[in-house]
Amino acid sequence: MRAHGGAIVLRDKIGKSPDFANADYIFHFENVIAELKCLMDDNSESPSNQAKINTAVDRFYAEGKIKTKDINEDNWPAFPAELQNMIYDITSTSLRNSVKKANLQIRETKAKLGLNTYTGMLIIVNDGVTSFPPAAFVHATLRVLERHFSEINCFIFTAANVFSKLKGTPWPTLFWIPMQMEKPGNIDEGFINRLRIAWQGIVNRKIGAYAIEHQMRDEDMEAFWKAKNLPR
Repeated sequence: MRAHGGAIVLRDKIGKSPDFANADYIFHFENVIAELKCLMDDNSESPSNQAKINTAVDRFYAEGKIKTKDINEDNWPAFPAELQNMIYDITSTSLRNSVKKANLQIRETKAKLGLNTYTGMLIIVNDGVTSFPPAAFVHATLRVLERHFSEINCFIFTAANVFSKLKGTPWPTLFWIPMQMEKPGNIDEGFINRLRIAWQGIVNRKIGAYAIEHQMRDEDMEAFWKAKNLPR
């Protein structure tokens, strides 16, 4: 995403080899520092991760806490929260590392440029992770952010090459979901909406398709929680 709405692309200003871990963008008018992370590697089904998951599932099964070792969308809600969180932790290593790096980049950008009053924003793009449906991706990100990373006050979940199927919607869906970590949020919703419009324009040009905008209502949220990724 190039400069938009008064953004400064830091790499254009400080070069490719700065002496600090820099974020991607600064929006001075909005007092926001933003970092863009694209997740492309889906390693949740790697042999190492699967071995760890199997070990956890075997233990819970042996202790009588679950009735089956199979994991699917139907029985997942019945699994104990402790087991669900263990599986999230195992399968979200790449996500956690990206969030950790973004937090560092925002913190060092604030310190180096004297912008300590600015708000940190993470724009996280699913560009290849199909094992996490959209709701699980958002939940996993929230779990990571709520634990450690205080520099990120807002995160936006969106997608580039991973379309979803949303019940009641006949066309493939690319989500844009902003989440502010504090209530009330300290980033203007109008600014977030302008970013969404700019991002949609970029994606539309890249894929060569016309997009139909659909604003999710409260009654659509159940469909979001059940949305599935389409095969690539």
